[in-house]
Amino acid sequence: MSRPVAIIALAAVGIASLHVHLSSAAFTAAPATGGTTLTIDQLSNHFSVTSGTDLQLGTTTPIATGDLSTLALAFGTVPKAQAFAAVFTVRNVGAQAATAQLTLSGVPQIASAVFASSGSTTAALAAGASTTVTVTTSSRVAGRGAGTLRLAVAGASWMYRDYPLTIAEAPEAPASLTATAAPAGRIHLVWAASATTTNLAGYAVYRAVGAGAYVRLNGTLATGTSYDDTSTVDGTAYTYKVEAVSSDAQSLASLDSPTASATADATAPTISVTYVDNKSPTQDQVVVTASAGASVSGTVNGNAFSGTGSFTANVGDHASGSGTGSATATDAAGNSTTVSFPWSAKK
Repeated sequence: MSRPVAIIALAAVGIASLHVHLSSAAFTAAPATGGTTLTIDQLSNHFSVTSGTDLQLGTTTPIATGDLSTLALAFGTVPKAQAFAAVFTVRNVGAQAATAQLTLSGVPQIASAVFASSGSTTAALAAGASTTVTVTTSSRVAGRGAGTLRLAVAGASWMYRDYPLTIAEAPEAPASLTATAAPAGRIHLVWAASATTTNLAGYAVYRAVGAGAYVRLNGTLATGTSYDDTSTVDGTAYTYKVEAVSSDAQSLASLDSPTASATADATAPTISVTYVDNKSPTQDQVVVTASAGASVSGTVNGNAFSGTGSFTANVGDHASGSGTGSATATDAAGNSTTVSFPWSAKK
């Protein structure tokens, strides 16, 4: 901790005749040397500091401990960006108005440290007045940080105390997650990127395995914002969540994303097509029988047709001839089945 520097006011004695060796004790007392009185100014002449009511989240441990000389700030693990409104209190103990100033160093996980009375890093305090210090953590920077928060008298920046500050800031959780059935039974997951941009290693994907229990699916963190679950059983419903993870040696995980669910679909749709020759001048038709909800498209003798599920479609007035048409049915998961069918027309 840095020691506050003191102003030395000399009594009306010839300065040239004064030869005093100043040790560190000169900054904590008001000694007299011969007939000369040294008046010492120090931070404690202006301010006192008391711990606030904010606790490390999920514990009964105060964030701030100590007093003006010994204050230490330990935020513990912070699971998401938030404000701590009463970290510690600064009181003007002098007889005159004084302006307190805060300076944060070396802790990018802290977005701001300000006085509640002013909303800024300086606060003008009348004699006897006090204000709390509010600390807001960053939504963009994760990881474990250590630095200092300096309390000084504004305009006399050499009169200060540096207080150690530590924090373990988890990344911000993805704000959304969607799960969609994909071909061959895959379930495709897509999530919103974490707001954290510094010290973010990637994302851990979890699948529910019981009431409140989840198993992690990806051994290596996903660096993008999507993932395909291929270890599924056809027709089974699955629920997922995602966490953002920091790049620390001892990583920190975010809160959970919203959950999302989907049912695996590995079954291809069925389809059959019958060509109907209605003779000229009536249009010929195809009669399609396909799985409910399947999207069907096909061609026959140069004519295209499409529809959903089972339907009948006109395919033109064909002259005499024969050949082969084709059609594909695709379900909502993207599974598809293609068939060929014969056609024959006479005048």
